[in-house]
Order: sequence, then structure tokens, then C-alpha cells
Amino acid sequence: MPVLVCWEHTGVPRLIHALGAHQVLGVPAAWPDRYDLVWTFTRRQGRWSFRELAQHLLPGDA
Repeated sequence: MPVLVCWEHTGVPRLIHALGAHQVLGVPAAWPDRYDLVWTFTRRQGRWSFRELAQHLLPGDA
């Protein structure tokens, strides 16, 4: 079941820790002040994985 969570970036570390996904390979040690990334956490068979995806914005996109 997919779930989308939009959160203020300062709250992301607490959310990730609460999910038990804070020690997943690739999870940033510090969350950057960037707003053009999508972070995905996927849980399969009880294990979390993490991916950072760029939005691929084009010039002039807002």
C-alpha cells in the first residue's frame, strides 16, 4: 500500500526514526535544505530500503 507523507524537513529525522528506518543504507546523516528531492522508503518482507530521487525540474519550472 503506497503512502505519501509531506513533512517539514526538520521533522524528517524523527519520522524516519519512528518508522525504524534510520539505519538503512544510504539514509543521509543530515537532511539537506533542498526542496527538489523526493526521498522514498520502501518496506518489503520487513526490511526498509531508501532511494533519493531528483525531480528533474526544467528551466522555468516552479
